[in-house]
Amino acid sequence: MTSAPHSLPLQSLKLARTKATAEGVEALGEAVKAKKLTSLQTLDLEGNRIMSAGAHHLASAVNSGGLPHLRTFILKNNFLTEPEVRSDQRDFTPMAELLSTSALKELEELNLNENLLFDRELEAEGTDAQFSAASLLFPGRFPRLKRLDLGGSIRARLSSSQLVAFAAALGVKGSPCLQEVVLPTDYA
Repeated sequence: MTSAPHSLPLQSLKLARTKATAEGVEALGEAVKAKKLTSLQTLDLEGNRIMSAGAHHLASAVNSGGLPHLRTFILKNNFLTEPEVRSDQRDFTPMAELLSTSALKELEELNLNENLLFDRELEAEGTDAQFSAASLLFPGRFPRLKRLDLGGSIRARLSSSQLVAFAAALGVKGSPCLQEVVLPTDYA
């Protein structure tokens, strides 16, 4: 994909449930960084095993500015904070980097459903690379965002303090076009 001399006119890339791993996402990221997919409007990576290593490659690619026209970004059910080596520790750094980007100004839909993204208390001491649902609504970050899906019941969690912060961020109009928000369901 990275050997083509010019940008591809591709507008939609659907790689949902293809068993893509961090290595595959790294190859995709290299094509994005090389500006081979600048016309891409939809990127669907639902239902793969991207893990935190793949999220790192995605963050690097997105922050390179190689997806200036991306409108729909689907990362549902991808184990985005889980390290490739089995561990009780989550790696939130790549997702914090990805979700704090200002390179997705055209983004209208962001689907992060069924990913464990917010399982720590917002005010917890000593958390590294902690990010919150409220940070998604930082003014100017995603100015055209219409639909934000943070839902799910299997791995998704949002603490009460993060929910309060998210609601407060909504109140300051961090995403003026936002029409629909899906939050994680409460489960025991």
